[in-house]
Amino acid sequence: DGSPETLDEYGEPIYHLIAAEPTNTDVVVTIDVFPPEYIRYIKLRCTSPLPFELDQIEVRGQGYLRQAVFTSEIIDLGDIANFGRILWAGIEEPGSSLKVYTRNGRDKTVLKYYMINDIGELEELKGETDEENRKKWLALPDDAKGPVEDDTENWTPWSAPYDSSGQMVFSEGPRRYLQLMVVMESDITTNRSSVDSIVIEYSQPVLARRLLGRISPRKGVPLGDSVAFGYKVTPKIDKDKGDVGFDVLHIRTPTEARVTEIKLGGVPLPKGDYRVEAQENLLKIYLLNKKVKSDADSLEVNFKCVPLVFGTVFEGMAFASWTELLGQRIEVEEIEDLSVQASVDFLGRVLGHVRASPSVFTPNGDRINDLTVISFVIFQMIGEAPLRVDVYDLSGCLVSHVLPRGPAKVGFYEVPWDGTDEDGKLVPPGVYIYRVVLEGDKKWYTGSGAVTVAY
Repeated sequence: DGSPETLDEYGEPIYHLIAAEPTNTDVVVTIDVFPPEYIRYIKLRCTSPLPFELDQIEVRGQGYLRQAVFTSEIIDLGDIANFGRILWAGIEEPGSSLKVYTRNGRDKTVLKYYMINDIGELEELKGETDEENRKKWLALPDDAKGPVEDDTENWTPWSAPYDSSGQMVFSEGPRRYLQLMVVMESDITTNRSSVDSIVIEYSQPVLARRLLGRISPRKGVPLGDSVAFGYKVTPKIDKDKGDVGFDVLHIRTPTEARVTEIKLGGVPLPKGDYRVEAQENLLKIYLLNKKVKSDADSLEVNFKCVPLVFGTVFEGMAFASWTELLGQRIEVEEIEDLSVQASVDFLGRVLGHVRASPSVFTPNGDRINDLTVISFVIFQMIGEAPLRVDVYDLSGCLVSHVLPRGPAKVGFYEVPWDGTDEDGKLVPPGVYIYRVVLEGDKKWYTGSGAVTVAY
């Protein structure tokens, strides 16, 4: 069937016998293959030494192909546009799958065709479409044909398959051209997937030709500590082409951020000129009675937050609150402009800042200093891992499972202990050891300390 496991080391098909007719006297021979199987290559071999004449062969199948790929023509939106959601209606029967991909670009050519000129240098063919460039390339002598490459300068790569209908279209910024690819696969010959319709949201005009973002500092930041960042958005606005500007900025942050200052056009804004909404992983900035409406109106947001992984990308989106236009992604001039890299001192560290506060507490029921809080940070971890927090006495005997074993992910943790044991009884006064254990796949990470219970 052409799959790698059915090819030999030279890439040739490995055939197996599906049927044989050692003696045949019929004019028409029909061979049924049961059970049905996927077949791409068929070889017919005659073992008779007698002369014969073969008129025609018909191969008939049933069910559906294992894979079908449909790629759209390049869609021209007439001008650059911002993209919203991609939605589709389709069917996925048991054993089948439906995957939708997109890519977008600045021109009509997703490929670069090169020729080798008279002095042996590569020269790009500059036709308006891939079809035009291909015709030019095919017309060249063999020794003048250069390579054919994906145009990664003007086109994004194919997106990852969208998990479900309704997700946001992947785009690095406003683009004029769009292409779709649908891949339908089935492991059961009688079952299929199909797509009835695909809808992509887009809006014009755009907020700006481009919105270029840059964050600082970008290297050597500590993990688990508050760091002051500056996030600057430089607009490229062309009013003659209908660009409307923006007054709302969203910034993806690893933890809840605190804004310290906002500048518009390099001038600090008084607090009455903006409003801030800080969520766990999203910072929202609203300009009040002001807009970013020209190239001179750079917007700079200074804030503090706590990075938790070695590499963090601070993605941003801008919006115009007075319109119903879709938001516009903050782009980068250089690939690392919105990426923050931690100090190399944190390579391999997963559990940190383990402490208890207060270190001495008095659980006597007066609601004053009645408990201690064991806090710590988990960073640089992908997915989840089992976590537990236990308290022991000085002889090493378990006193309490303060936090029973359960899944944990990157983030801040605060675990209170009220001075009781597993039976809910207050422990005697004295010194106790708390221990935080994070069970990694290849290594366990631990942190511990002491607290004192007094009455």
